[in-house]
Amino acid sequence: MSIYDGVKSVFLVGLKGVGVSGLAQLLKAKGMAVSGWDTTEPFFTDQILERAKIPLTTEPVPALKDKPDLAIYSQAYAAAEHPARRALTALKVPQIAYAPAVAALFNPRLGVLVAGSHGKSTTTALIASILIEAGYDPTVLVGTEMLSLNSNARPGASEYFVLEGDEYREVFKAYEPKLLLILNIDWDHPDHFSTPAAYERAFKDLVAAQPESTTVLIPAHEPTLARVVEGTKARVLYFDPQDAPARLPRTLLGEHNRANTAAALSVARALGVSVKAALAGVEAFKGTRRRLEPKGLKNGVATFDDYAHHPTEIRASLEALKTLGPMPLWAVFQPHTFSRTAAFLNNFAASLRMADRVILLPVYGSARESGGGVGSEDLAALIGPKASVAKDLEDVGPLLQDLPKRAIFVTMGAGDVWKVHELLV
Repeated sequence: MSIYDGVKSVFLVGLKGVGVSGLAQLLKAKGMAVSGWDTTEPFFTDQILERAKIPLTTEPVPALKDKPDLAIYSQAYAAAEHPARRALTALKVPQIAYAPAVAALFNPRLGVLVAGSHGKSTTTALIASILIEAGYDPTVLVGTEMLSLNSNARPGASEYFVLEGDEYREVFKAYEPKLLLILNIDWDHPDHFSTPAAYERAFKDLVAAQPESTTVLIPAHEPTLARVVEGTKARVLYFDPQDAPARLPRTLLGEHNRANTAAALSVARALGVSVKAALAGVEAFKGTRRRLEPKGLKNGVATFDDYAHHPTEIRASLEALKTLGPMPLWAVFQPHTFSRTAAFLNNFAASLRMADRVILLPVYGSARESGGGVGSEDLAALIGPKASVAKDLEDVGPLLQDLPKRAIFVTMGAGDVWKVHELLV
């Protein structure tokens, strides 16, 4: 029995969220009437929802003309006292969290779950590209927009379902994959996982829950991942992170994307996709939103937007951009969450020093945190003279006056730093 049995209408709280907006599209494709609530803050998913013709209300308390059969809420609105959720409670609408709502679609299928600290979105999208090109017709739900689809979701008619799994608050434990890919384990989300050991334990618990029928794929010669799969009943396969074509599309810039490609190709092999078809899927890959996404040439400056919000990701992205040539590299970085900024402050500074000039925006707490004891000024002090602090997005403009005519410019962070590109004329 599924939670969707008899459900004809669904209301989603946090509809603009990248996962929730993707789920909304999959539910609409199943014939349900789908609508939802979110804040007025602009997200890239606004355009996706508009194209999908999914109604969105931004009223503080949504006025629900018709009582929906089911409500789904994102992690950001897990608190039952949120006004939108209180309105649904008053109507006696059943409410369920995002992860189990996705699991109800994913678990009965031949599910491929992509987990890890870094590279999940790109690798999930790459696997999707391979399976689409190979004619497997997969359902896909990824944590960003696949530029070839103009969407973060794809309803497919086959048994295959490719899903990006989020480790935050261990929500990925809701999923029962037939194939589990773990890319890497690098401590993150210190607001929930207080130590690296606690973070690693979440992945170990995920693997321990897998039955013999599940295949777990991990990179070879990684001590942390070797510990995580120790004692599992599942079948474990290994891949070489360097086992990718010598030349990759420009949409896969950098050594980190070489590892992501090797991981995607290992999934293709495990699913029986031919080498020729798998490589065709890699060649057809058009990239993803906010993952070293080229934003064009502006006054001779090559501009990019990137989601990197962890020191490891920042270093990988800056290293990739430096391969484009000996040009000045400018970065605008927006720290994401006060807890992450405090926990990794020195590491953030070390990674950002790779850029020739760094402009820092205030910490973006998102819906998780309203404040903290650390700020971008602390990070700037550690980076040194090449760093400046902007008080807001508009304040970045004057700091770009000295941007060289031939340079590389990148915005980085998980918040709304992407809006800076509107200032570049």
